Amino acid sequence: LPRDGEFAEKDLLEICAAFAALVCNCREARMTTLAELRATVREILPSAEVWPEATINAWIQEAIQDFSGYFPRETSGLLDLTDDERVYALSDLAAGIFAVIQVEYPYGEDPPRFLARKQESAGIVGEAVFDVRGSPPSDLVLGEKPSTGEQARVVYTCGHTKPTDDDDVITVPDNRLEAIIEFVRWQAVREAEMNETMDPDTKNLVLSEIGLNSGRAERIYRAKIRDYQGQEAGGGYVSGWQMDDKDRVY
Repeated sequence: LPRDGEFAEKDLLEICAAFAALVCNCREARMTTLAELRATVREILPSAEVWPEATINAWIQEAIQDFSGYFPRETSGLLDLTDDERVYALSDLAAGIFAVIQVEYPYGEDPPRFLARKQESAGIVGEAVFDVRGSPPSDLVLGEKPSTGEQARVVYTCGHTKPTDDDDVITVPDNRLEAIIEFVRWQAVREAEMNETMDPDTKNLVLSEIGLNSGRAERIYRAKIRDYQGQEAGGGYVSGWQMDDKDRVY
């Protein structure tokens, strides 16, 4: 690295931007698979007879759906644009989009060009802005008329992917998988308590192995969610896009 005083401001900004991109990429490189997560769950629910693989998989999917309501996944996609067409279906990007966070148009400029959001009802035709229709959003509306060949990059939130195959990667961050495990534990206790056909001795053994009742298990899960919410509020975990010095809003 250069000695003190030899860094130009532009160099520092580029280094900071590169570091931020590296951090984002690391956050996206989540390697835990469904099989690995289920193996962790097996440490607290060891009996394959009482808790079959299909049951645990279903509970993991339910857990991910519930978790997504608190901490949706933030991702992005590209829309291919057409001459003079200002309205685009967000379903072309993904199903079940929760919210649109950011629109970069036209995609690929240096520095990138980000659109401000403005209500369509206020009149946006010809302006470098965007709006969305529907709740949850169904369509993206551009103020400007694009040209065929241009693209718009849309940053949006949605539910985390529900894994179906053992090799499917869990999109919930690794440092938050404990909440998924606690949800599964809660469902296991709840099922055991509600299963009136289960042999009493087997039922008591199951509950003693888990060591909880359903009320306490639920409270542990909810407390874990609140803990994560507190981390976000306090800056312990930050996901998403941050505007840097090079960004322009028109």
